Amino acid sequence: EVDRENSNSNNNNHSSNGNNNNNNNNDDDDDDDDDDENDRRRVRKTKIPKTVRLNINARERRRMHDLNDALDELRHVIPYAHSPSVRKLSKIATLLLAKNYILMQTNALNELKRVLICLQQNPSSELPP
Repeated sequence: EVDRENSNSNNNNHSSNGNNNNNNNNDDDDDDDDDDENDRRRVRKTKIPKTVRLNINARERRRMHDLNDALDELRHVIPYAHSPSVRKLSKIATLLLAKNYILMQTNALNELKRVLICLQQNPSSELPP
């Protein structure tokens, strides 16, 4: 990396001295653009020590295991065929099924509340359709 930087700076010095036949006023602007491009290429993420990286990886593994365990628990409480011949629901399918189940239960609860209010207001009446 350092050798490459030195050779780049040497190349820039040779091209910017009086030996270059194509000395235009625009050369300075072009060199700046090239330097900016080289700087962007040289920028790298700082290297994280191995022990820190291992701790980060372990934390992420625990997080994913916890998420998978929670999804497994959710799969067991939503109505769905749980026989061995039925394939396990994907994460997105589990979440969508759980969302739809919650919406269905909410609608059923609202309907029961409506029926209860109707019965309380007029106990001898028939149930609404």
